[in-house]
Amino acid sequence: FQVPSMCICLSTKPDRKLGYFILFLYLASNFSMLIIGKRAAFMLAFIFCIVYCILRDNEQNNQSLDPLKNKSKSWLSKRKIKLLVIITPIAILGLTLMNEFRNGIYSSTMINKKLRHPVSYFFYEQGSTLDLLTTYNSIKDTIPDKFYFFGSFYDTFFYNAFISKLLGIQVYTGTTKEYLASTHTIAAQLSYSIHGSNYFLGNSVDSSYLIDMFADFGWIGVFLISILLALFMLKVPELL
Repeated sequence: FQVPSMCICLSTKPDRKLGYFILFLYLASNFSMLIIGKRAAFMLAFIFCIVYCILRDNEQNNQSLDPLKNKSKSWLSKRKIKLLVIITPIAILGLTLMNEFRNGIYSSTMINKKLRHPVSYFFYEQGSTLDLLTTYNSIKDTIPDKFYFFGSFYDTFFYNAFISKLLGIQVYTGTTKEYLASTHTIAAQLSYSIHGSNYFLGNSVDSSYLIDMFADFGWIGVFLISILLALFMLKVPELL
């Protein structure tokens, strides 16, 4: 409930200092994932913070007939924007190096190539979905036949400590054989099929909703559900 609670709090339009504090806590809560090598959570949190600041600034400008007379301090001032411009390439370079060190590549021609073109390689390496989709397609016969679409949500709601106590059932977590037998999260099954017994030592891969859809509905499902999802996202501003 961390993210929904935060969004509810931010939607009450707190003042700038309190808003900064809430956003800082959100960033800090994802820093541990960055330390162990998972960049996505921290990056998404960072982008969320920037977007929220832009929305609040836009709202403040719209509330005044003359934006130049608006005395409210900007959430994203020119000084902060300049700082972001300076920090961003440094951060991208650091995350690129971190990815290589995490993979155990301490010295190679690949690192030199990435250092010459850090931005393009950084964004290229975020896109692992197609590679995983191709991998899944080649080993799908080794994946147990289950319903995986929204599998992580299914596990969250039906395989948790509360349900375990309420119904008196055993809930398995972590990288165990029992967890593999019960989970509807395709990332775990995919990780085991790719890494074998090394999965139990912590080696794993992530998944995406595209792979979840492909596993259950094939290419037609990926096409149709993606269109429905896009239409829904276009309608979200109106629904809000």
